[in-house]
Amino acid sequence: MEITQEFDLMKILIETDRNLRILKSYSNNGRNSITLNIEADWVTPFHLLAISALSRYYGLKIVCKCKSNVKSYLNRISFPEGTRSVSTASGTALPLTRLNSRNDDDVLGKYEDQIINKVDSGLRSNFRNNLKYMTSELVTNVREHAKVDNYWLLAQHWPRTDTCKIAIADTGVGYLNSYKGTSYEVTTHHEAIQNALEGNSSKDWIERGAGVPSTVRIFTEGYGGTVVVITGDAIRIIRGGKSERFRLNSFWPGTLIGIRFNLKNVNIYPYLSGY
Repeated sequence: MEITQEFDLMKILIETDRNLRILKSYSNNGRNSITLNIEADWVTPFHLLAISALSRYYGLKIVCKCKSNVKSYLNRISFPEGTRSVSTASGTALPLTRLNSRNDDDVLGKYEDQIINKVDSGLRSNFRNNLKYMTSELVTNVREHAKVDNYWLLAQHWPRTDTCKIAIADTGVGYLNSYKGTSYEVTTHHEAIQNALEGNSSKDWIERGAGVPSTVRIFTEGYGGTVVVITGDAIRIIRGGKSERFRLNSFWPGTLIGIRFNLKNVNIYPYLSGY
């Protein structure tokens, strides 16, 4: 595997797709370790969370080969094994954290506070509410639909540009399987993503304003950012008022959501479903 891409989203996604395919191939061949060559000077949460979560899912150990500055960063964020503690946070880097989907609310709260404390004080109060809304909704999504014990979280804030990137992933049943046996049952992963984006619940009930649709609207319309959703063999990119569909050559056994946005004060209420 390799990471060479730094800034272009589509190239990063293509490279990630290739890496995930290689991971599956190694697993199918009974391998227990894989080398990750990082040629880039800059790696993002999306790069790293996808590789780390899926390598653990397949039981593969990652051996990294990279430049010393990147190696230092990877050590600070506990890549690739991840951690269950946010006490390792250093500078603007937050650790790659594995959380229990049923009882790690305290750890999640500390992680949120670590992100918030790195934000400019003029934006902090507003962002606190918006971030906690987002993480609450996405974690609820994992708990109710993924049917898995653990999920992964990785975030970074760049003060120079006030840019945030947050990625959350699980390796559970995925959207498609979560809709089986419901009135919203579909046959493709793309249709399952559309269900989620439209707020169609795989439960018998749905809370007003809850779920993926509100989160997507807040961060694409409110913050003017980009949201990436991956499940099964489908990937959706939502940005600039457009929703683009692409097919993966690999397969994600669960759901991965990546968010990129620039910080500013945003009133989230106009973007909440049901308002």
